[in-house]
Amino acid sequence: MIDTQWRLKPSPKAEVVQLLKKELGISKSLCELIAQRGINNYQEAKHFFLPKWEDLHNPFLMKDMDKAVERVLQAIDYQEKILIYGDYDVDGTTSVSLMTLFFSAFHIDVEYYIPDREKEGYGISDEGIEFAIQKGIKVIITLDCGIKSIEKSRKIAQYGIDLIICDHHLPSEELPQAVAILDPKRSDCSYPFKELTGCGIGFKLCQALAPLLNQKFKSHVDPKSFIDLVALSIACDIVPVNGENRILAYYGLQKIRKKPLPGIQKIKELTDTERKWDISDLVFFIGPRINAAGRLKHAKYAVEVLIGKSEYLQETTDFLNESNAERRHIEQKIIEDAYQFVDNRLKNGNPSGIVVYQADWHKGVIGIVASKMVERYYKPTILLTFSNGKWVGSGRSVHEFDLYEALNACSCHLEQFGGHKYAAGMTIREEKLQDFIHDFEKYCETNILEHQKTPILDIDLELPFARLTISFLQTIERMEPFGPENMRPRFLSKPVRLNYYSIRNEKHIFLRFQQDNYSYDGIMFNIENEEMQIRKSWLDQFNYFEVVYVPEISIDKKTEQRYVQLIIKDFKPLNI
Repeated sequence: MIDTQWRLKPSPKAEVVQLLKKELGISKSLCELIAQRGINNYQEAKHFFLPKWEDLHNPFLMKDMDKAVERVLQAIDYQEKILIYGDYDVDGTTSVSLMTLFFSAFHIDVEYYIPDREKEGYGISDEGIEFAIQKGIKVIITLDCGIKSIEKSRKIAQYGIDLIICDHHLPSEELPQAVAILDPKRSDCSYPFKELTGCGIGFKLCQALAPLLNQKFKSHVDPKSFIDLVALSIACDIVPVNGENRILAYYGLQKIRKKPLPGIQKIKELTDTERKWDISDLVFFIGPRINAAGRLKHAKYAVEVLIGKSEYLQETTDFLNESNAERRHIEQKIIEDAYQFVDNRLKNGNPSGIVVYQADWHKGVIGIVASKMVERYYKPTILLTFSNGKWVGSGRSVHEFDLYEALNACSCHLEQFGGHKYAAGMTIREEKLQDFIHDFEKYCETNILEHQKTPILDIDLELPFARLTISFLQTIERMEPFGPENMRPRFLSKPVRLNYYSIRNEKHIFLRFQQDNYSYDGIMFNIENEEMQIRKSWLDQFNYFEVVYVPEISIDKKTEQRYVQLIIKDFKPLNI
């Protein structure tokens, strides 16, 4: 966006940079980069660049882990039936797949259940409880859900079923009725790392169970065999990629690249096997195909693929791919409708928050569209569609604006809501819709701060082109996996001279910038029409620019030579 505010990160302490330079023997710029990530000495740098399995925390440090393990072992000893219950998104389906594969490796027969997104919604449902009763289930293990299911937990207990909750969402003051609640965000849980995914917590439970079950069954099952599922959940749930998540993602990506589970391999083959398969590739190429099942049909198909179920694996994987293509088509139509809705709304004023609604939009994709709306208009945005006699929706927020608090302030108009600072869901009775819109817009107008109205582009360092060497970028690559709390570094260079530009497919700009004797090719992707006209006028009018970019190592397919290419995030003209 043209009006993006550039924000250069604060310089780390000079003495820390100097110490790192002395201990590591690398350039000052690289020392500044890792110091910005909280690394202060050689030992911390070693843990960062060389993640080790041994650095994972003992699972029994988690509150109630001993109780969860004891109840599962009891169920196995008495041959009681266990139900694995998960959410319908990537974190939920990978969680269910992980636990199912883990128990199956010991030849322990378990059932699994994923609620229907459209009919049942998020969390433990009445239909899910009925399924458990009919199957004679004695223990339900929830994954990526359950921490808010106060009433449903009581209902489960009434039927003599024990509940083990594995969740990573923030609990309410009242906790559900359960034998064990594994959630590092519990106020009384002292587990050292708080940002595990639902699948990550399932993995910790498997870690705790594995030695005991291996001894019992005289087997050699290792939960690491399913680590690619954990990496997939970390990528797609947009959690911090530091602490334990860095270790889990690091080894999970290695497995995805070399020898993933058969279902993940099948999805890879549908996309592009020549990809590097980093965190962003999981987010953009594997995650949407898994999510598509739950959004349009039923998430059980995603689980069937991830656990490699039956001789129909290829057929089911193709179905995920077709569902994703259908999802993209539906999403594009809703985007067009929503843009028109907002453009008409903006003719009658400029609200600080937006509520967009249409009765026939597909419930499964409105969250994705809400994110697109924030990218375009940069306002807290809620999209609603009509389902089962009520308005249901998803919201997304802008930098530092707490959407959950905004909904809480309007909660008198909401039948239910949940989520966190940047993403939330809600249900509204039809007669309350206009009152909610009024109060939500009013809250945003009153509480949004001036700096929250402009998108922020964070920049790690100002860097001269002369430092963009292959060896410099190779060290940056060792900082992977990238993600929240460890984003791929962005650099600012200025002034640079424009040598050449061209526009491709009406939405991408190819550029060549030069500084001193160093010139690099760059590309800026997916620029909308109005912005493209402004940028083209700059390029025609000015010779010198300041540019923000992510440098990458590319390989020439003909010569196989490596070279530096810039992924341009923004550029602005300079009067020189």
